[in-house]
Formats: sequence, C-alpha cells, structure tokens
Amino acid sequence: MEPLPLSGSTFKDPQGRFEVGLIQDFSVGFAGNFPLFESPDGNLAYTVVARYRESDRALPELAIAQIAIEIFERGEGFKPGNFQTLGTGEVQMPWTGTLKIGGRSQPMSGAIVARQAGNQILVLLVSATAAGTPNIEGAVAALSDTLQPL
Repeated sequence: MEPLPLSGSTFKDPQGRFEVGLIQDFSVGFAGNFPLFESPDGNLAYTVVARYRESDRALPELAIAQIAIEIFERGEGFKPGNFQTLGTGEVQMPWTGTLKIGGRSQPMSGAIVARQAGNQILVLLVSATAAGTPNIEGAVAALSDTLQPL
C-alpha cells in the first residue's frame, strides 16, 4: 500500500509527550487532551494517545496490545481484531465500531499501532467510514514511522 502524502511538517504535542506526521490537507483539532486529525471529507481521521507507566521496563507485545485495547474499549461498539507484532515493543491491530451522529449510527473501522517508548505507550488510532476504508493502510504506512516520543 502506498503511504498517503505527508505535509512535510509534524505535530508536536503541546504537553510534550510525542510528535506525529501530518497527512497533507488534514485539519487539526482536539478531542479532550488529544489531537484529532481529520481529512477534508471527514471519511478518515487519526489520533494519538500517550499513556505513562511507572517504569521503562520493556513490556511484552501482548501487554502493549492490551493497553491499546483498554484505551479505546469505551468507544461505541469497539471490537479489536487480532494483533500482530511489528517488532520489539510494537503491535498493530484492526478494529471495528460505530459512530453515532445525531440519531444515526455509522459503521467505522480502522487500525491501531501501539509502541513502547521508554516509560510511555504511544498509541496511534486511524479510523475511517466505509468511504475512507481504502485509505487506512496508506495512513498507517505514512504515520507509523513519524510517531515518536518527545
């Protein structure tokens, strides 16, 4: 899958936790304390969540996947798929869910990339409507290498 084009600049978390690439033409907003990046048509979005741990002791990939699931499991209809190990301390998993807008539910799907970076777990969540689904892999390909601790 061809990576989606990046804007050439990165987003640096105002709380000093991480940086991540900006996909070209995406807008930047916030959902609580976390950034929300959205495509102009609203069919593709991504966010990054950072979780601090008490130490930088290396976690097994299964534990990293579980932390990622626990971060997002309160989402509407969130169902994680099976994770795959990308490397030491890094996993990726597909997910499905729904988004309620007004009184209507819309199916969503996406991918999560989670990695340990010292005493943080950095979690990238890419989400898409049915129309945006073909771009999930391209977004992950573009962003996964840009996600770094600050």
